Amino acid sequence: MKRFYPHINLPAIILGILSITAGTGRALALDPQHYAQNSALSSGRWMKIKVSSTGMHLVSNADLKAMGFSNPDAVNVYGTGGRMVREALAEDMPDDLPLLPSVRTPKGIVFFATDNVTWTRDGNGLYSHILNPYCAESIYFISDREQENKELAKASASPVKGNDIATAFTARLLHERDIQAPSQEGRLLLGEDFRSEKSQRFTFTLPGSVSDHATMRVAFGAKTTNGSSSLLISANGERLPATSTDKIDGCSSEFIKTTLTSKTFTQTDEKLTVGIDYSYSGALFTARLDYIEVFYDKSLSLTSGELHFYDRFDGESVEISGCGQNTLIWDVTDPCEVKEVVFSLEGDKAFFTPEPGYREYVAFDPSSISRAVTRSVRVNNQDIHSMPSPDMLIVAYSEYAEAAKKIARLHEEADGFNVTVLTPEEIYNEFSGGHPDVGAFRKLLKMWHDRNETRPIKYCLLLGRGSYDTKMVSSGIRNAGYRPLPLWQSPEGFTEPTAYSTDDIIGMLDDTDENTFNINAALMHVAVGRLPVTGAKEANEVAAKLEKYIKNPRYGAWRNRVMLIADDQDNGIHLSQTEDVYTRLKANAPHYHYEKLYLDAYPLVSTSLGLTYPQAKERMMRLFNEGVIYTNYVGHASASSWTHEKLLTWNDIISFSNPNLTFYYGATCSFGTWDADNISGAEKLVLNPEAGFIGAICPSRTVYISENGVLNLNMAQWMLTPGPDGEATRIGDVFIRAKNGYNNANKLRYCLMSDPAIRIPKPAGCVVVESINGTDILQSGEMPELKALEKASVKGYITNADGSRAAGFNGTVTIDLFDAERVVETLGNGSEGTVSTYNDRQSRLATVSTKVTAGEWEVSLTTPAETDNNYSPARISAYAWSDEGKEAHGSTESLYVYGFDDGSDSDTEGPEIRTFYLNYPEFKEGMMINANPVVHASFYDESGINISDSGIGHKMSVTLDKDLIFDDVYSYYTPDPENPLGGYISYPLSGISSGEHTLKLTVYDNANNASSKTVSFSVGAVRDPAIRDLSTDVNPASTSVVFSVSVDHPNTRMKCRLEVFELSGRRVWLADNSVTSDMQGGMQTQWDLRDDAGRRVPRGIYLYRATVETPDGMYSSQTKKLAVTAQ
Repeated sequence: MKRFYPHINLPAIILGILSITAGTGRALALDPQHYAQNSALSSGRWMKIKVSSTGMHLVSNADLKAMGFSNPDAVNVYGTGGRMVREALAEDMPDDLPLLPSVRTPKGIVFFATDNVTWTRDGNGLYSHILNPYCAESIYFISDREQENKELAKASASPVKGNDIATAFTARLLHERDIQAPSQEGRLLLGEDFRSEKSQRFTFTLPGSVSDHATMRVAFGAKTTNGSSSLLISANGERLPATSTDKIDGCSSEFIKTTLTSKTFTQTDEKLTVGIDYSYSGALFTARLDYIEVFYDKSLSLTSGELHFYDRFDGESVEISGCGQNTLIWDVTDPCEVKEVVFSLEGDKAFFTPEPGYREYVAFDPSSISRAVTRSVRVNNQDIHSMPSPDMLIVAYSEYAEAAKKIARLHEEADGFNVTVLTPEEIYNEFSGGHPDVGAFRKLLKMWHDRNETRPIKYCLLLGRGSYDTKMVSSGIRNAGYRPLPLWQSPEGFTEPTAYSTDDIIGMLDDTDENTFNINAALMHVAVGRLPVTGAKEANEVAAKLEKYIKNPRYGAWRNRVMLIADDQDNGIHLSQTEDVYTRLKANAPHYHYEKLYLDAYPLVSTSLGLTYPQAKERMMRLFNEGVIYTNYVGHASASSWTHEKLLTWNDIISFSNPNLTFYYGATCSFGTWDADNISGAEKLVLNPEAGFIGAICPSRTVYISENGVLNLNMAQWMLTPGPDGEATRIGDVFIRAKNGYNNANKLRYCLMSDPAIRIPKPAGCVVVESINGTDILQSGEMPELKALEKASVKGYITNADGSRAAGFNGTVTIDLFDAERVVETLGNGSEGTVSTYNDRQSRLATVSTKVTAGEWEVSLTTPAETDNNYSPARISAYAWSDEGKEAHGSTESLYVYGFDDGSDSDTEGPEIRTFYLNYPEFKEGMMINANPVVHASFYDESGINISDSGIGHKMSVTLDKDLIFDDVYSYYTPDPENPLGGYISYPLSGISSGEHTLKLTVYDNANNASSKTVSFSVGAVRDPAIRDLSTDVNPASTSVVFSVSVDHPNTRMKCRLEVFELSGRRVWLADNSVTSDMQGGMQTQWDLRDDAGRRVPRGIYLYRATVETPDGMYSSQTKKLAVTAQ
C-alpha cells in the first residue's frame, strides 16, 4: 500500500510533515499489498539528482527551473539513497521509490539524503562501515507527479526531559578512496599507493569536539613475499605506540594481506593530521591504504544549521543547544521511513528522550541549509510494478536489445512462456533507488514471486558479462570496451578459497530476518543464468545459436551419447567420483550410451612440452566433433585449460568447430572465471557462435574436490532425468534442485553460464527392442546369443512417453551393437596415482540404420569376426527420430555376443566402394583442392561394414602418400538408413602441404575382407572459395526462412555474410557470422523476416546475397530472389 509525503511549506513557521507505514509479511512471501500497484515513475516529469554526503540538502529553485519544472511548488523528492540494497529480504525493506519528507523554503526544497556508506555500531560504542560495492554515488529522484498528502508519522521519542542528560555523542569520520582492485576477486578495493611514496598524511576536521582524546582505525593492504610490512602511525606529528596489528605478514598463496589497527590518542583541537609511514622487507608487490576511520566525542550543538547525530542513548535524554522556533528534529534511523521528533524547547536548548536502541537523528534549521545537489539526467516514465509476473525475465543493456528480444520470442514460441525483457537501469530505478545493485534484480523477482503463487517466475537470464570491479576503478575493466552487468562478489577477496562470485543470490527469495540471512543455506526459487557477452554482435550470435539449437536441431545418434571425463592423480578420486556420477546418471537415464574417457587408462607420453595423453586427447576431440549431448569432466583445470597434461588447451578452445553442441558440466577449478580481465575457456566455448558449448555449469573460482562430488551427484540426479512429459528437466531447474539439496559455500562457486530455460534434448519416446533372431526378449525372458560373423535380425517398435505405441512415428532408427563390458585397470599415473578398476563397453561391433514405418522397424546386422568372446551381456543401443522431429531412444542388454558361427556363408569379397572423392561430388582425379579437405566415401557389403576397433590390422583407414596412416576413420562411419548393409564417411584432413599427393582408402567387411581405392590430387596456392549452391528452405517465406550456402571448402572456418535487400537496393537485414562449414561445405543462417530494427518486413520480392570469405582473405558472393508473403 503506497503512502506519500507533501512538502512542508516554510515561510517562517512549520506547517506540517508526513510519513509512510510498512506492510505486513509472512513466512516465505510478503503480502502482495507490500508492493505498489504502480510505480511512482509511471507519471509526471522525472529527473535524477546526485549527492555526495549524508545530511540535509537543498534543491534550489534555480536548479528546479533549469531541470524543466515549471512549477517548483509541485516538485517532491523520492529515493532510497546510495547504500547497498540489504541482502536480508524483509517486510521493512522499501518498495519502489519512496516519497521523502521535504521542506519548502524560499530558496528551494530541503530534504535528508544518505551517501553510499552503511555504518554499524559495534559493542565498543564505535562503528564499522561498508561502502556500496556497486557504485560510488548516491542518487535521488525529483518529480512533479500528482501526489497524495499524508502526515509525517511521529517518532516514539518523548519530549520529556529526563534526569540523565546526553550533551555529546561519538561522531564518525571516514577517509576511503577506491582506486585499485588488488586482486580480481571479491569486493576489496584499495586506495592510495605507498610503494613509491612511503610517507603520506591525511587531514580531518573534528568540529564540535568536546574531549581531549580520539580514536582512529587504519586499514591497510600489502603483498610482500619473503618478508613483511610495517606501519608507523602518527597523530598531529606525534608517533603513536606500536602494536602487533601494525605489522603485515608476507604472502604465500594469498592475493594480499590486510591489517586493521586501532589507536587512541590525544586530540585537543578540531584539526587532525594522520600520518602513515610504510616500510617493508622482501619483494614488494602491493602496498595501499584501505581506509581511515576517526571517532571522537562531538557536542550536541546546532551551530551551522544542521546536526546529524546517532547513538544508543538507552534512557538518557538528549540536550541539543543552538535550537530555536524554526528547528526541526527528524528520526532518520530508516531514511526511507523518516519520522518527526516532538521535543521541548527551553531557551536555545531542545530536549527529548529517544526510544530504546540505536537511533539516528538530524536536527536542522531548513532556512540555513545550503548543501547543494548535482543535477543529473532525465528519467523516462516506466512502470515495472504494474507488469504481470512472467515466466522468465531477461536483463540486458539496450545495446543487446535485439538479442534479448530474439531469445524472448524463442521461449514464447517454443515453450509458451511469458517473457519480460528489461534493461538494468529500468530495474535499478524501481528497486535500488537508481543505483547498480544485484539486489535490485532480486527484489524485482521477489515481487513477482510473491504476487503469483500459482505460477511464480522460474527463470532469469542476465545478458552481459560481469566483473570483479563493478565500480570500474581498475584500468583492466575501464579499457575492456563493455559495460559490466553486476554480479555478487563475496566480501572476502584475499585468497582463492574465500573469494568467489555468484548470481545465485538473485534467485534466493525467501523472507528472512535482518541478522539471519545465510547465503550458504538460502534456497533458490528462480534459476539465474548468465550469458557473458561483451558486445551486440556477440549477443546476437549467441541468440542465433540458441535459436538454432532449439528450433533447428541436428538429429542423429550423437544425441544419445554422453561423455564422462576423469583426470588422473589424487589417489584416483576423480575417477571414483565420475563412476559415482555414471551410476547415478544411468539409474535415471539408462538408455544413453556413456563414453568413459578416464585419463589414467591411457598411456602417459613424455614430450618436449611435458607429459601428455595423446590417445585420450584424440578420442575426446573426436567425440566432441562427432557430438555428445552432455559432457561431464572431473579433474584439474585453470581458466584456460584442462589437466596438467594439457588435455584441453587454449588453442583447442579457440579452434572448436563441432557442429553438434554439448552442454558442459565441470567439477574443476576456475574454468568458468567470468569476471576477470581475461576471458575464460568456458566463456569462449559458450560464446562460440557456431560450435563449442550450448551452455555450461562450472566454477568461477577454486573449489574443493572433497565437496565437488556432492554437487555433481545432485546434478546427475536431474540432468538427464525426464519429467512427466518425457522431456528432460530444464537446466535451470536442474541447477536449483542440485544446489538446494545441501548447504555449503563450495556450491556457490559453480555458475550457470547458460540460458536457464533450455533443456538438454531428451528423447521423449522409447525405442523398444522386441525380438532378436525371432526370440521375443520381452516375453520369454531368454537372452539370445549372437556369434561372430552371424547375421542377426533385430525387430522393435516406438512408444510414446506414456508407454503407448507411437503408430504415427515415421522416420529413422540407428542401432549400435556393443560387446560385453570389460574390466579396465588403470595405470596409476601422476602424482599420488592409484591403480583402479572400472567396467566399460569399449567395443562397438556394428552400427546400422533403417526406416521406421508406423512406429515399427526391423533391421539386419552382422557381428564382426573379432569380438571379446566374453560371456557377459552385450548391449544394443537405439536412437530414432521422426520426420516431424520427435525423438526416441532405448536399449537392451538381453543378449550375448559369444562364440563363432561355423555355419556362416563364406565371404571372400571385400566391400564395394561406391563413391570416393574429396570435398564435393564433382571432384576429378588430379584436381587442385584446399589444404584441409574432407574425404567422402560410401560402401556396401553383404556381410556389413566392419566398424569395430577391436581387430588388429582390420580397421578402416586412409593413407596419405603411402606413409601417413589415419586409422580412426571407423569412428566417422554413418550407416545408410536405406540400406543397413552399407554406409558412408566424411573424414576431415588438415594441414596437407602444397604439391601433388595420393590418398588411399581401405575398408573391411565383417569377414575381414578388404577393398581399397586411391585418388590423386594437388594442393596449390590459396584460391577463392566457390559458392556451389545458394538456396532457401521455403520460397515464398511467411514466418521465417533458412538460407543454405554450399561452398567448395568443407570443414573450414570462414566468414559468411547474409544480406537481404529491397529491390530498390536498400538493405533491410544483415547477418555477419564466422562459421565452420560442415563436412559437405554447407552453412545455414535463419532469418525471422524482421528487419534490423526488429520490424516484420512487408509482403514483396527481396534480393538475398551470400558472401563468404576464407581466413586468407579470399571471397566469393552470389545473389538470388526471395518472395515474402503478407503477415
